[in-house]
Order: sequence, then structure tokens, then C-alpha cells
Amino acid sequence: MSKPTEPSLSLELALVRWSVVHQRWSELASGDTPYLPAFLAGWCLRAIGVSEPPNVEQYRHSFRAGWVEASEQIVIASRLQGEVAQE
Repeated sequence: MSKPTEPSLSLELALVRWSVVHQRWSELASGDTPYLPAFLAGWCLRAIGVSEPPNVEQYRHSFRAGWVEASEQIVIASRLQGEVAQE
């Protein structure tokens, strides 16, 4: 039996999710938006399965937002794969 693999997360999906987070943050705090490179760093590390670093100094909130968004997308994709496998 093969080990299930985590779904791959595309850069396009990362940019879509960043724009959603960007809009959400803009609505909550004027002028406060996630820093794209830090968001993508969090997204990419989560996407390849690296453990979350305990001490992210700069742009911690943007990094964490990318990490969380990638985690949520992995859960969604896993559920969709499970539904397809059951059919």
C-alpha cells in the first residue's frame, strides 16, 4: 500500500489566497497588508512539508498567514481527493 501524498499547491493558488488575505487585512486595518515574500515563504515551506520554524523574526504575521493558508488548502484538497476516491 502506498503512502498518501499531500496535494501540490501551485503558485497561482498562493497568489489568489494572498489577495484574499490582503483584502481581509485591508478591511480590518487600514494600510496593513501581508508582505508577499514572507507570505510565499510560509506557503512554500508548508507546501513541501517542512516543520514550522519557531522563531520567524521579520514579517512574522505575513509568514504565519502564508503557512495557515497553505495548511487550509492542503486540508481542502485532501478532502476532495477522498471524495473522488470514494466515487
